[in-house]
Amino acid sequence: MGVKLTNLAWSIVLLSLVCVDAFAQDETNRLRDSALLALQDGDLPTAAKMLEKLGNEGVSQGYTMLGQIKRELGDYPDAARWFERGAKDGDVTAMLEGGEIISNPVFGINDARRAFRLWLAAAERESSRGQYEAGRALMDGYGTRVDVETGVDFLEKAAKQCHAQAQLDYALALRKGNGRIANGEEAFAWMIAVERSSESWVKDDIERISTLQTEISAYMSSSQIKSAHCLGLGFISEGCGGDGILYQIERWLVCEN
Repeated sequence: MGVKLTNLAWSIVLLSLVCVDAFAQDETNRLRDSALLALQDGDLPTAAKMLEKLGNEGVSQGYTMLGQIKRELGDYPDAARWFERGAKDGDVTAMLEGGEIISNPVFGINDARRAFRLWLAAAERESSRGQYEAGRALMDGYGTRVDVETGVDFLEKAAKQCHAQAQLDYALALRKGNGRIANGEEAFAWMIAVERSSESWVKDDIERISTLQTEISAYMSSSQIKSAHCLGLGFISEGCGGDGILYQIERWLVCEN
C-alpha cells in the first residue's frame, strides 16, 4: 500500500530539494571563485584541481578554461579531453583549441578523426577557422572521406569572412577547377583579396602570391584584369571591412578611371 503525502509533507520534500540544490550551487560558486583566485595568483595546478572537480561533477562552467590550463601544464591528452567536453556543450573556442591540440603533431596526439569532428562543429557555427580547417580536411581526406566539392564550399565561406589562407586556397581551386568550374578571372580577383587580407604574409608568401597573379593574368585581357581587380577589392570591402584611405585610393585609381 502506497503512502499518500499530505500537502504539508509535499512542501517539506520540495523545500528539502531546494535546500540541497542551493547548497550544491553555493559549493559550485565557491569552487569556481577559488579557482579564479588561484588563476590570478598564477597557481595553475590548484586552479586545475578545483575546476576538474567541478567538471567531473558535470558542471560545464570552465571546461574550456580547464583545457587551456591543462595545455599550459603540458598535459595535452587531458587538455584535449576537456576541450572536447567544452565543444560538446557548444563552445566554439573549445572546438577550435581542441582541434588545434589534437591535430598538431607538436602536442603528440595527432588524431585526424577527432580533430575533424571539432573543426566541422566549429565550421557549422560559422567560424572561419573551422570552415578553413574542415574544408582542407575534406579536400585531402584527412580524418574524413574525401569530398572536394563540400571542402571547397567551406573554403569559399571562410574566404568570404576574410580568412586569408582560405582565400588563397579557394583561388587555387578556382584556377585549377578543383571542386569548381575553372574560372581564371574569379581566381585572380581572390588573389587581389589575398594580397590585402593579411599582414602576416612573409616575403616568400608575397613573392608566391605575386607570381600566381602574373600566371593567372597572362591568359586575361586588360579589361578582364581590371574587372577582376575591382571584384577582388569588392571582396575585401565585403569580408574584411576594407575602408582604409589607401584602399579607397586604390579603388578610385583602378575602378573609377
